[in-house]
Amino acid sequence: MYKVRALFQKGGTAKYISHLDLMQVFRRAFSRMGLRLCYSGGFHPHMQMNILLPLSTGFSSQCEILELELDATHLPDNFLYQLNRALPEGITVTSLIDSDRAPKFIGAAEYEIYTELPAAVDAVTELFSREELIVNKRTKRGHSDTNIIPLVKAFRAEQQDEGMLLTVTVSQGNESLNPEYIIAAIEKYLELSPAYTTYHRKEVFDTEGKVFR
Repeated sequence: MYKVRALFQKGGTAKYISHLDLMQVFRRAFSRMGLRLCYSGGFHPHMQMNILLPLSTGFSSQCEILELELDATHLPDNFLYQLNRALPEGITVTSLIDSDRAPKFIGAAEYEIYTELPAAVDAVTELFSREELIVNKRTKRGHSDTNIIPLVKAFRAEQQDEGMLLTVTVSQGNESLNPEYIIAAIEKYLELSPAYTTYHRKEVFDTEGKVFR
């Protein structure tokens, strides 16, 4: 058994691959390389592979973390080169990570949100300087009205091209905030509906605000 943790990027049309399908993409890539994944025991064995903090479908990212266990004693030569050759366009493994930190230490993530909003930067900035913004947020128990301001760790808005670029750091872990709720708050309080919005994850941080790897 050989444990691997790797950093990868997902963009282009690959951002529309769902989390479950992405797991199969990696499984097939390792199969093409002639490598076998370890499986759990029991009546319903599953692959010993996990993507930490899975992205929503349609999001791109430069900092996804894959961890897995290979049925091997070492990695083959040119492992990253061979793996990237076996992966579809838009998914690139950039490096191996020498770490086994548990996902429970993930505390926040930074996103770039580009949105075509007919609004001034000042109005959006003022909105997120308030002490309370209530949105109907999906939870494990259903939906509930939630004040998202405590879950927004950092917020910056700037005019860009025909739209606006929002750089936000939101809470992840026990109290997570999907960045889509940033746009939901703008739609609710400014009564605006963007014609186009994209989401890109830039970095993942631990509970102390340091880069998580």
